[in-house]
Amino acid sequence: MAFGGYFCNSLSEKAQGYYMMVCGGDAGEVSNVSYQKFPAEYYGEPKLTLGALKGEKMSVFVEDIYEFSDGSLVMLGEQRETLVRTVTSSNGMTTTYYTYHAKNILTSFADESGNLSDFKMIRKYQMAGSFIRPMGIKQLRGYGYSFRSFMHNDKLNILFADMLDNYSGKVDVICKSSSASKHCSALCTIDSKHNVSKPEMIISPKVHKTRMVSPLFIDDDGLLLINASKKAGQLSKFSYSF
Repeated sequence: MAFGGYFCNSLSEKAQGYYMMVCGGDAGEVSNVSYQKFPAEYYGEPKLTLGALKGEKMSVFVEDIYEFSDGSLVMLGEQRETLVRTVTSSNGMTTTYYTYHAKNILTSFADESGNLSDFKMIRKYQMAGSFIRPMGIKQLRGYGYSFRSFMHNDKLNILFADMLDNYSGKVDVICKSSSASKHCSALCTIDSKHNVSKPEMIISPKVHKTRMVSPLFIDDDGLLLINASKKAGQLSKFSYSF
């Protein structure tokens, strides 16, 4: 059994690295602990667009840990932060707004014993809000927030919402919930050799007349998903060779 996460020197600081523990044997004792500090690329930001946050200023959350057929492991995490803003009107009424930021996907690789090795980042940036009440991660996914991952045929498939602009010459355009009609669905794959593919657009609102709200599962002939076409919330099968 493998466990993993992110560590910092103080609870008042953001994460500075990642770790993995492997438990085994009848007693379930910890057989190995491995940790690494984030590499320089974690802190080396390209020029930020308006409204974006630096990754090093965001909290980091573990999403999934997967095992490949050769016994090696990969841990997926994501940089997230919630900005809270309270506005007071002229008559003294106050309203609180919540804006959710989900940034790069973090991939941490380990061998079959749990010894960490490569670290890679899948670049993206998503925002959802402003909402007048707090939202949970399950609700936020309907606004194109965060990502979903599926292991199929010993390959890890990562699906997330992105902006069409990022596939037509621009880079690092923020995917905002208010621009849902311009969202596309992107796919990135990871194999046991630590190869991380460049994200590609697989569902375009212009071509397919819909966008993916929630992927459900992948099989040999495609992806079952909940879409956002004219009949919002209906199930659809998207043919694709995963």
